Amino acid sequence: MSHLDRDRLRHDRSRSNWLAANGWQMRHFTDLDLYRRPAHIIKTLRPLLHP
Repeated sequence: MSHLDRDRLRHDRSRSNWLAANGWQMRHFTDLDLYRRPAHIIKTLRPLLHP
C-alpha cells in the first residue's frame, strides 16, 4: 500500500494532526537516516525518552 496517493495522504495528515492535538510529539526519519545516520536518530530521540 502506498502512502503517496491522495486519499492515503489525506488520512495520514488527519491522523498526524489528531496525534499532535492529543499531545504526541512526532519525529520523522527516512530510510537513509536509519541506514546511514542511526546516531542522529538516537541523538534526536534520547532527550525525549529521558527528559
